[in-house]
Amino acid sequence: MFDYGKYTPYVLTSYGIAAVVITGLIIWSVMRLSNARRKLAEAEKDDTP
Repeated sequence: MFDYGKYTPYVLTSYGIAAVVITGLIIWSVMRLSNARRKLAEAEKDDTP
C-alpha cells in the first residue's frame, strides 16, 4: 500500500468517508429509480381504459 507517512490516519479516514458516501448515493439512486418505476407502472395501469 502507499506510504502516507504521518498523514495516514487522515487519508484513510477520508477514503472511508468517501466510500460510505458514494455507496449511500448509489443505494439511494437505486431506491429512487425503483420507486419511480413502480409509480410509473401504477400511473400507466390507471390510464388504460
